[in-house]
Amino acid sequence: MPKTDERLAVIIPTKDRPQDIHLLLESISAQEVWPAQIIIVDGGDANLENIVADFKYFDIFYVRQKPPSLPMQRNIGLSYLKDGIEIAAFFDDDISLCDNMIDVAMKFLSNSDNNLAGVT
Repeated sequence: MPKTDERLAVIIPTKDRPQDIHLLLESISAQEVWPAQIIIVDGGDANLENIVADFKYFDIFYVRQKPPSLPMQRNIGLSYLKDGIEIAAFFDDDISLCDNMIDVAMKFLSNSDNNLAGVT
């Protein structure tokens, strides 16, 4: 089982892309390092609860937000961060992660100076 980085949360704003969300969660599950928290902020009409239920091994918080608004969905995601989360990553709902992407990104962030504001 992959290790969980307790400092990391992933926020995923989405709208009517259930297949993409499923593929993204599969992509995250294939990583060597998992986020401590995944927050899905859904502005669409298709309910994703059945997809979230397929990934019980993740700590996923699923919230619906109407009307959809990418900035609002990101801010809502930030408002649900658990205590102890130091790094919030925003993932588009239609991406697939490269091998070890989370591990590489977290190592980079761990070795960067404190003036770093973001990574893309």
